[in-house]
Amino acid sequence: MQVGAETFTVTPDRWRGTRDRSWGVRPVGEEEPAGIRAGEPQLVGMWNYAPVDFGDCALLYMCQEEPDGTRTIEEAVRIWPDEGRSPEPLGRPEFEHHLDPGTRMITRPSWLRFPDAAGGPLEVRVVPLVHAYVAVGTGYGVGDDFRHGSWRGEEVVEYQSWPMRDLDTWAWYGIVDHVARFEASDGRVGYGLHEHGFFGPFPRYGLHTATDVAPG
Repeated sequence: MQVGAETFTVTPDRWRGTRDRSWGVRPVGEEEPAGIRAGEPQLVGMWNYAPVDFGDCALLYMCQEEPDGTRTIEEAVRIWPDEGRSPEPLGRPEFEHHLDPGTRMITRPSWLRFPDAAGGPLEVRVVPLVHAYVAVGTGYGVGDDFRHGSWRGEEVVEYQSWPMRDLDTWAWYGIVDHVARFEASDGRVGYGLHEHGFFGPFPRYGLHTATDVAPG
């Protein structure tokens, strides 16, 4: 399997993966009529998530930050395969991303930092390898009218496809998942998922309105 510039051999005895135990109420069914929530965005700011396999341990990071810097969700923990060893909290996580000019997309290396980690500060360089626009065509209503639970008829077979070069011009307004390499300051190198989404305004990265893109 070719992932960016790297080649991997996938066999039953050496595959790696993670299970996404997603949370929260998803948009289901037809669009709601205008009402009490009209004009109110359901999610604004930044969503960032990374489960990482380092071989001898795993790292789970997530952060949801609102435009004013308020954290509504944050977690950073190291998990060991030894069931007798408790998960190790890594303290408040910090992030440093570089959006591609004219987009809300990350294709350059990012940093995840855990200054309060037990044993001393830990930094992780995140190198994106290949990406997927997972909000498109998966029921979230991004770029199409396929929504979770929508009535499509008694028996309907249909599909929609987009050239990747077209998605690269707009699909980053939704969630983007990257296969990534994670290079930790303690010498560990692992692989996992780096998920990001920037919704509405996020002034920290020059996004002041819902349609702004990163400045050049």
